[in-house]
Amino acid sequence: MLALFTDASAGESLWNQPLVAQHVAPHLMRRFALAGTREDLLSCARLLKSAPDETQMLPLLSGFELAFKGRSFGSLPLELVEQLHRTKLADTLSFRARTGDAAAIDEALKQLADAQTPLPTRLELAEVLCDVDHSGGVEVLLQLLDADSPDVLRIAAITALARHAEETIGVTVVKRFDRFTPDVAAAALTLLASRPNWTLELLTAVADKRIAAQAVPPDMVRKMLLHSEPRIAELV
Repeated sequence: MLALFTDASAGESLWNQPLVAQHVAPHLMRRFALAGTREDLLSCARLLKSAPDETQMLPLLSGFELAFKGRSFGSLPLELVEQLHRTKLADTLSFRARTGDAAAIDEALKQLADAQTPLPTRLELAEVLCDVDHSGGVEVLLQLLDADSPDVLRIAAITALARHAEETIGVTVVKRFDRFTPDVAAAALTLLASRPNWTLELLTAVADKRIAAQAVPPDMVRKMLLHSEPRIAELV
């Protein structure tokens, strides 16, 4: 199928068919991106290169971004990075941050922390931080857990924190737990149950009656026990 798009004689007629350009090609792009092998990602590069103009590129980018949601751009083949740089995607802060650009990551953190930044942009940047490591990322994400942040943003911050392992994450989330709404608390429990040290922090707070025992549902308790940590079993 890819050969049909990249063939100089057949490709032009294919790209001129709206159904192909808007649905078939993006689906193919997404399939290659999801597979994620070097050869598949090189196929993504060839598909982008074969697109006649930006109009045909945009649906391809949508398919690619959907497939790479929650995944780092850091290990993309150079050939694919070069093709992506030909698109509008390369001009976005999110793209530059996800490719590891330190200045872009710093700017993303600054905008994420700024309450004046539009909420959709802050949500997008929080999602970007699920894909990159940065020394200042944890501090900014924890700041977003304050009560004046919208629930949807606090949940996004909790999701992004899952890629980190710092002890302070469990300590801070547990400390603020009683101020969370039910939806945020559910996300926080999933986060805390994901690592044994954070689980112990939560269970210690329950044992000390800083958090009500009924706030931790049975299914979450079962998940915590999967850590096979003796101290966790004792506290449960």
